[in-house]
Amino acid sequence: MKPNAFLWLCLFFVGTLETTGQIIVVGDLAHDHALVPGGGARGTVTLQNSGERAASIRIYQNDYFFDASGKNLYGEPGTQARSNAPWIRFSPQLITLVPGERQDVNYEIAVPDDPTLSGTYWSMLMVEGQPPPEEKGKGLSISVVMRYGIQIATTVGHEASVALAFTNPRLTALNDRRIFTLDIENTGDRQVRPEIWAEFFTAAGRSLGKFPAGQRRIYPGTSIRAEWDLTDLEPGAYRALVITDCGEDDLFGTNLSFEIN
Repeated sequence: MKPNAFLWLCLFFVGTLETTGQIIVVGDLAHDHALVPGGGARGTVTLQNSGERAASIRIYQNDYFFDASGKNLYGEPGTQARSNAPWIRFSPQLITLVPGERQDVNYEIAVPDDPTLSGTYWSMLMVEGQPPPEEKGKGLSISVVMRYGIQIATTVGHEASVALAFTNPRLTALNDRRIFTLDIENTGDRQVRPEIWAEFFTAAGRSLGKFPAGQRRIYPGTSIRAEWDLTDLEPGAYRALVITDCGEDDLFGTNLSFEIN
């Protein structure tokens, strides 16, 4: 799953299947706020129980970090260098929803009045269903617990740098497919959500077309891996022009050469 949205399904073995109610987050799983030192903002996460039984829900914070290798780290709030978790207060932390009921979780961000703050800071608000109480005499049962992560990002000021680095180009075989990958790291101070695409050329310079690789959120210091399926290309030498369009005037690219044997 891409790092832009998060949903975990956890099974607790406690013969029947029990659920915590079908909890959903109404709206986006990422909230962005543009602020200044000393500024603040408020936001709302709306939860709904679309299941057929009551659901108890715990809301808490985590830091979040990811990289191109697929690593996802959910640290204690405030431990990452660019965590905004200490700036955020939210309520409630525990709720119970009957079937069909909605409830808002309200949060407030207070950016410290520190002129050195610049760029994007982020953390996650976690929404986790609680397993129902175990009933005596039911034997072995399985509890299904839903967990969501809502990213809350604050970009402070307007002067933060935007920069990307392209590393580790690789052509690999995966399940009878030939996949070309390129890691893209945010080496600047502000988050970006670039549109990523590549144009491939033969050794003679003939364009084979432009191929999109989607739009991904990349926070400062994090990285993602863009992928293109080149299974249909014949053996030979090729060149790739990779472009990441971050909007406004922030356009980055790289030229790469590779060979298919």
